[in-house]
Amino acid sequence: MTVFAIALAAFLVGACFYPYLPERMASHWNAKGQVDGYMSKGWGTFLMPITIAGLGLLFMVIVRIDPLKANIAGFRKYYDGFIILFAVFLFCLNLWMLLWNIGYKFSLNIVMPIGVGLLVFYLGILCENAKRNWFIGIRTPWTLSSDIVWDETHKIGAKLFKAMGIVILAGVFWPAYLLFFILIPTVLVTVFLLAYSYVVYQKVGQVGESARRLNNESGDGTWESVKAGYLKQVEKALSSAGRRETKQVLEDVNSHLDQRFSELGPEEQTWENMQAIITEMGPASDYAELLEPEVSAVRQPAGRKTTFLMGIFISVTTVILIVIVSVMVVSNKQEVYELREVSNIENLSHPFENDPEVIGYWKSVDFVDAVEDFDPGKKKWRGELFLKDFSFMANGGTSFPWTWTKDWIWHNDGRTKAQYQIKQMGNETYLFLPWLSGDVTIRHQKPSYYVLKKQTSETPQIEPTPVIQWLELTEKSAADNDGKVNAAVDAAKDWLKITDDGDYATSWEQTCGLFKSKFSKEQLVQSFDLVRAPLSKVISRKVISTQYTDVMPGVGPGEYVIIQFKTSFENKADAIETVTPMLDKDGVWRVSGYYINIDSESQIPRVR
Repeated sequence: MTVFAIALAAFLVGACFYPYLPERMASHWNAKGQVDGYMSKGWGTFLMPITIAGLGLLFMVIVRIDPLKANIAGFRKYYDGFIILFAVFLFCLNLWMLLWNIGYKFSLNIVMPIGVGLLVFYLGILCENAKRNWFIGIRTPWTLSSDIVWDETHKIGAKLFKAMGIVILAGVFWPAYLLFFILIPTVLVTVFLLAYSYVVYQKVGQVGESARRLNNESGDGTWESVKAGYLKQVEKALSSAGRRETKQVLEDVNSHLDQRFSELGPEEQTWENMQAIITEMGPASDYAELLEPEVSAVRQPAGRKTTFLMGIFISVTTVILIVIVSVMVVSNKQEVYELREVSNIENLSHPFENDPEVIGYWKSVDFVDAVEDFDPGKKKWRGELFLKDFSFMANGGTSFPWTWTKDWIWHNDGRTKAQYQIKQMGNETYLFLPWLSGDVTIRHQKPSYYVLKKQTSETPQIEPTPVIQWLELTEKSAADNDGKVNAAVDAAKDWLKITDDGDYATSWEQTCGLFKSKFSKEQLVQSFDLVRAPLSKVISRKVISTQYTDVMPGVGPGEYVIIQFKTSFENKADAIETVTPMLDKDGVWRVSGYYINIDSESQIPRVR
């Protein structure tokens, strides 16, 4: 009933948020906490409440169809506690998603370690109390085959799950590496418990076979039945001991029992006297002391052996996490170093070669997995196209922070290049541009392609300026323009402060007239929502370069200052922001362009 009440609350909360949500809701975030999936408003609002109700129904059914449901009854309160905690976790996750979609954006990588860590820690509590069943707990072929193996595996599994929960909770301090804080402990614990349950099963199976040989599978005689029951108790008490030592103890106990029984006369062999012999032998658990000191260390998994294994698990997990995080931090720093050292044009591996066929204005019409997948009569991509259009200018300039030479487009940070293809289909000309997303540059997957159609009547009236000429014109002495540069830097910082506060509409209001004529307020807000907002709060920002120029490619003469900031965000340790203020018609410096270098997909509208 509690779970269904939580599901109902989720429905009501969703209904309250519904009028304020966008038609296309962000619904999935990648390992970096960035949006990479969307769904319709209806499904985005109510899918999670439906999921909570469905899982609640499933969990109710499980306890009724399990052949060992009597065992579940023994720890039912802990099982119910887990169901409720899991439903609360999903409710909070849904609430976070709704808040994010109406503008209250804080990183998922802060929320997830808290929720998942607490959930996994509670799994440890559940394991401590779980009895053998088919649906709940550490269910390997070996734990399901023996109560002894189940109990031993769950004792150590409980402690490992609690340790794993603490490790995942620690991920809140390193949100950029949260995936590793979840994945690495999960893999280690899974592999260990799988192997541990098999080892215990083998040990129990060998001891059981020894006991069966001692009993000769004879339970018909009264004495044999009484003796067999006692030997089974001894066997269970010694389940964690070695095969050889256990066999010796069982043989000694069996021999002593037969000796005592043989001392009874025929008339004395009564059930009472048999029980008296068993009583003389003492509790079965006392026989573990016969194997000291070899067995005392392994008899109780919760003792020194468990402490040792826990220490190994925590040490291995810590070392792996430190190594991975260190490598990624060093790698990120190396990327920033290379970014500062690579020049935009001089270090291109191909000299500029003109391609008259590519010069002009192109509009995106599709996004396909391979060039041969494109069909002019049928659009493959059903969603909104991120790249709307693209302009190639004479002698290497583009409408993006990229340059080109024949067959190639280069990112101005010098790290990525894409080989474009032009195909004539019917009366139309199409350009296929490989999209170098993180899946390509980091995960080394095959790129997909934007398909752009060459425009004639809609070609913007741009007077192209050669990129080489632009570079020559910007070689003015900074000392002659210190006052202008300082004023432009102050204007850029003021504008960035507004952007950092998330007031994207005001950011647009504070841009220059030229920018406003090119891009609407809605375009800027949407772009910042997609790219800037997921980075979260600014930790630090400093100016690393300034450059005064009186011309910009595709824009024309004027007074501009190109400013680069090295910025550390909460969800991105190293980023480069490029802000280009221009001196507006009223003599005030206002931003005319902004670009943030995160990866090849991180494009913000700008005037170039």
